Amino acid sequence: MNLMWDVFERGLRRNPGNPLFVLDDCTYSYAEFGAAVDRFCWGLADLGVTKGDRVSYYMSNRFEALVTYWACVKMGAVLVPLNVMLRPREVVHVLNDAGTKVLVADVGVPNVRASLEASVPELRTVEAIVACRGTAPGYRSWEAVLEAGNGDPFSVVDCAEDDVAQCFYTSGTEGRMKGAVTSYGSLFDITQNYVLSFGFRRTDVAVTSMPIYAAFSPWFILQPIMQVGGTVILHETFDAKRILGDIERYHANYFCGSPTMFVSLLAEHRSETADFDVSSLRTCGVSGAKMPDDLIAAFEAELGCRIGEVYGQTETGPVAVTPVYGQRRAGAAGLPAGGTTIRIVNEQDEVLPHGEVGEIVVQSSMCTRGYLNLPDLSEELWRSGWLHTGDLGYLDEDAFLYVVDRKKDVIITGGANIYPAEVEQVLMEHPGILHAAVVGVPDYKYGELPRAYVVCGDNTVLDDSAVISFCRERLAKYKAPRSVVFLEEAELPMTANRKILRRELRDLARAEAAVDA
Repeated sequence: MNLMWDVFERGLRRNPGNPLFVLDDCTYSYAEFGAAVDRFCWGLADLGVTKGDRVSYYMSNRFEALVTYWACVKMGAVLVPLNVMLRPREVVHVLNDAGTKVLVADVGVPNVRASLEASVPELRTVEAIVACRGTAPGYRSWEAVLEAGNGDPFSVVDCAEDDVAQCFYTSGTEGRMKGAVTSYGSLFDITQNYVLSFGFRRTDVAVTSMPIYAAFSPWFILQPIMQVGGTVILHETFDAKRILGDIERYHANYFCGSPTMFVSLLAEHRSETADFDVSSLRTCGVSGAKMPDDLIAAFEAELGCRIGEVYGQTETGPVAVTPVYGQRRAGAAGLPAGGTTIRIVNEQDEVLPHGEVGEIVVQSSMCTRGYLNLPDLSEELWRSGWLHTGDLGYLDEDAFLYVVDRKKDVIITGGANIYPAEVEQVLMEHPGILHAAVVGVPDYKYGELPRAYVVCGDNTVLDDSAVISFCRERLAKYKAPRSVVFLEEAELPMTANRKILRRELRDLARAEAAVDA
């Protein structure tokens, strides 16, 4: 039994000749992709990889990464993806901590190549590096490894539901990266949840640029679409014009991304030069941050689709889902995902009544079992038998979940709590603001004061007083930013998912405060 390989075989049985992936205008059918996976399984076996061994890829949305992902599934190896933006110190930590045996790397990316060259002397467990788009002394080429396959099918390795399938490393709010362990059973349940929540169909075509080195892309898009026999148009980087163009070109039904991507797509769709037929678009999925309700309404009205939001973490899988069709609540993250129980607790882990803010804790078969090599942290994560998300929120009487903020992102001003997400939502209501993030700045008198980092839209000129006044008209005075920093979009730190990195802005604000002190 191998539940996750069954996901691929379901799609293969439904549509063997149907395109599974389209990357850079190259199309791969289900049958062609399955054959490539078999060849690479033989190649990995030739390198000594067996069930339970760790295999990593260090690349973005490339065919080689997709093949590596599913080769690990088929042979029972544990996948450990690396973000292409990681620096040498981080690469060494992840690979050594995970015990990676084989690393597949895109050396055509300058940062990847440079980081590898600096990291190799410190890698303790890596026995082979497979290079894509180039090579280097001591590396094996992707093509050479594939030659180990003779065209015969590779036998599927049995994997129990509790066997470890993947280990995605996450930074969390602070501290060194830690690996969240996901089992085959959890991964399968995550896939079924998304298939049912978004109503994926055999004829569906999805377009996305979400990176597959983060859990969101394979869990939310690739696996569900694969199971139903659909097609994924995968972009290596996000470009709003290209995304809209491919929705038209391939008659795509589904797009998935972060809120900032939807901002850019809407702006591009509204531009005077835009002329895209996106009438095929039926559903969109969003995760990574709460999407402002007015942005959802505008996007749905102007592009004629429905948006479903997903709240979750690498550690939890989907926790709450906004119904694509059916009842919604303004500001809500959604209803509990299938098979998920949500509670709101105080610092003593006592359950709080409806409407009261506390920490969101969950129980679900989709949750991580814990962090690799970190038993104490894993025990703290699963305190009292519930996974503690570190997020603050509340439930209403109908079980809709409202996420207020990260516990560690809360700004405490003179003893009053300010939730950055609340202020950011107000900022995003301003028609001239494209992106916004709020962090706390150290203050001798009040402890912290809120500062807004703002990116204005084209042809918009704002100053501090205008932004602060806008917020004070809509929020309690103490919640409004006390200072505003205007940035160009390229200056705003974001993940590859285009999720704003509040942590980096907070570090910047604290460094500036230290200089001024």
